[in-house]
Amino acid sequence: MQAAIQPSNAMIDGADPTAARDGDDWYVYTTGNGILARRTKDFVQWQMLPTVFDEPVPAWAKQIVPQAVNIWAPDINKVGDRYLMVYHCSFWGSQRSVMGLVSAKTLNPDSPDYGWTDHGLLIDSDPARGDDFNAIDGSIAVDEAGKPWLVWGSYWTGVKLTPMSDDGLSVLDVSKRISVAWNNHGPEGPQITYRDGWYYLICSYAGGPDYQVRVGRSRRIEGPYVDRLGKDMLQGGGTPVTKASPGVVGPGHHSLVIGDDRFGDLLLCHRFNRYSRDVYVADMDWDNDAWPVVGEAYEPAGPPVTDLRQHLVDHGFICIDDGAHIGSGGYCWLTFAENGTVEAVTASRDKSVGTWRLDGRQLTIQWPGTPVIDTGRTDTVMVARDGTHFAGRDDRDIDVRGVLTGRYEWSSRD
Repeated sequence: MQAAIQPSNAMIDGADPTAARDGDDWYVYTTGNGILARRTKDFVQWQMLPTVFDEPVPAWAKQIVPQAVNIWAPDINKVGDRYLMVYHCSFWGSQRSVMGLVSAKTLNPDSPDYGWTDHGLLIDSDPARGDDFNAIDGSIAVDEAGKPWLVWGSYWTGVKLTPMSDDGLSVLDVSKRISVAWNNHGPEGPQITYRDGWYYLICSYAGGPDYQVRVGRSRRIEGPYVDRLGKDMLQGGGTPVTKASPGVVGPGHHSLVIGDDRFGDLLLCHRFNRYSRDVYVADMDWDNDAWPVVGEAYEPAGPPVTDLRQHLVDHGFICIDDGAHIGSGGYCWLTFAENGTVEAVTASRDKSVGTWRLDGRQLTIQWPGTPVIDTGRTDTVMVARDGTHFAGRDDRDIDVRGVLTGRYEWSSRD
């Protein structure tokens, strides 16, 4: 029995989100009984849809992994003229896992062409067989030539990659898998996205409140993938894309919206709240060196600021990093001056003065070593088109972000 469609304007509960567009709507699928499904036109208002499967776990998967109670980490992509969704069944801490595949001509349940076809087992992992990987967190990547690849993995020996058939319905030879990322804190939830001559491998690391997304890139889909500092992701490399900040705890297991004509680029992931996980949608940008930068939570954008330089001078910002470099707590109030200097003031009223310059929307701030900014560093961030926030990294790849004054509570400097 399929569930009735119900509207919902609230932040949606859900883990491991994946998204695809069909017509004017975006469809988001998450971990759960039968794979949970929602539809949105604006990433603000959501509509519940029928689950992909009528049962919590497909019968064929339940036979192989009887301990599985629901379906994990769906991932959707369009290959040719149909949508392909990878899904997984396992149980916590186990390597006995199966990866399945379903396809559909349309995602719209109102269409007469709607319906999912289950193609069953794609790959599996079995410790009794001596497998060195876990067959979960799979994703279909499409290379520059239109050929599909399967990328997958969660802990064990890391992230693997292997070619698929041209129709994306099968793996050619899982024994010929390539290792592309490994770290003793993961990785998991991998996706590979092609953009402007680069393949970006984006994975999640760590767990709980420290859960986060990191990225490396390569000119070849097979790798090697290196981070912004040149470290191979097989050697623990990975430039931060998301990290915990006020109200956003453990943002990870992502999906990307790239080049949408209404929203631009977005990153969807889940974050932890008190009792469960919910879907978090954030603006995504690209710096001048073509690295992805994730900003604040997505809101319908205001008009673009025509003079960003003057906007920075006219408005205060609260700067946030991971707490390793700014005083205690990782916060400071930034004031930009016309003469190219910037002042940082912490809650304890410690001060530091640096310099700043703007190149398009890329803001570079240079700091000397002071009690506020404990060592000299350079921050390179992208300012949102509407001027509401900036996000980026310092020269050691540590996450740095700022929001307009008033976005968070802050006592007066005076």
